[in-house]
Amino acid sequence: MNNISKIIVTTLTAAIFLNACTHTPLKFEGAAEVRTRLTKLQNNPTLAHQSPMAMQDASVTVLAAEQFRKDPTDSDHFLYLAERRVDIAEADSLRHYLQQEYQRLHAELVAKQILIAANKQLTKADSFDWKTASTRVSGKKSDQMPFIETEPLHGINFQQEDRGLVLTFNNIFLEGGQTVISDNAITRLSGLVAFLITHSDYLALIEGHTDNLDTDEVNSALSLKRAEAVKNYLQSQGVSENRITVEGKVGLVPFEHSGGKEQRQKNNRIEVIINERTH
Repeated sequence: MNNISKIIVTTLTAAIFLNACTHTPLKFEGAAEVRTRLTKLQNNPTLAHQSPMAMQDASVTVLAAEQFRKDPTDSDHFLYLAERRVDIAEADSLRHYLQQEYQRLHAELVAKQILIAANKQLTKADSFDWKTASTRVSGKKSDQMPFIETEPLHGINFQQEDRGLVLTFNNIFLEGGQTVISDNAITRLSGLVAFLITHSDYLALIEGHTDNLDTDEVNSALSLKRAEAVKNYLQSQGVSENRITVEGKVGLVPFEHSGGKEQRQKNNRIEVIINERTH
């Protein structure tokens, strides 16, 4: 075979190969519907970030299902897996969202019950306007955890966190460096007392916090004594000791990082974390 013949044969062979390639499907068309479902889920602002692992599994499996395979049985198998992975991602995302909604609504209910209980403890002579405290949804503290917060009310606010419903009490002691609870603070603690007495299935963790003006040794003792002072008050009002735990957090978890006196004072606080018994 001369050179011209070789060129012709080579050219024809290449043309036949290229023609075959252009007619070979690059994707399995049967996966279009499951891709649409996945895309819809990924674009859902409420569910898209609720279950990252399940979403990643669904994405990988749908991509595998879209690859063309000569054996129809293989294509059907991968399509089935992709449909199940998308089902799981949808269900898991919805489950996480509903759990968060339950926690948010439950925290709102508990916060309102405490405010109502406090209102019942106050007399007409009290100057505090508890009725102005309205629980509202404020947004999300992180991509995963929504939280509720009330308007600060004379040194107390409510916020839902991963660790439970957190009640923050500011200006609770008579003076800096002391552990004597002021009459003003006792008025504010009355709602918490009434709630715990009427809801025996709830536990309270009391955290004492300080600023960083003194030594760690002094602040450690002070933060724990402050938490114990609040615990003793709750016990004196009828809350069982076995439902209360205390911790001294020193200045390890500052509320305010700036150095001004007024801002620094916000770190001298009591946080009470409310949770239901787990057993």
